[in-house]
Amino acid sequence: MRPEVFQFERKYAGRVNVVSVDVREANRPEYRKYIGYFGGGAVPCVTVIDSKGKVITWHEGPMPEFMMEQLVSPYLPPQKTAVVKKGR
Repeated sequence: MRPEVFQFERKYAGRVNVVSVDVREANRPEYRKYIGYFGGGAVPCVTVIDSKGKVITWHEGPMPEFMMEQLVSPYLPPQKTAVVKKGR
């Protein structure tokens, strides 16, 4: 996996699940359920899948982190904000 994907995964931890499938290992049992989501086009392929398993959008070919953010951000759940209460 490229460094941009690692950075993206760390930045959006808890809001996005990143699954990386190495095409050389695509027949491994833990990856088989994801194979149907890929169109078999270019490598790499970023596919956005909702919590019900529906493909929302995808992008084929390399992309920097800012493009991943643009692709995924419309579908992200709201970011949780902490409420800080000041003592007296």
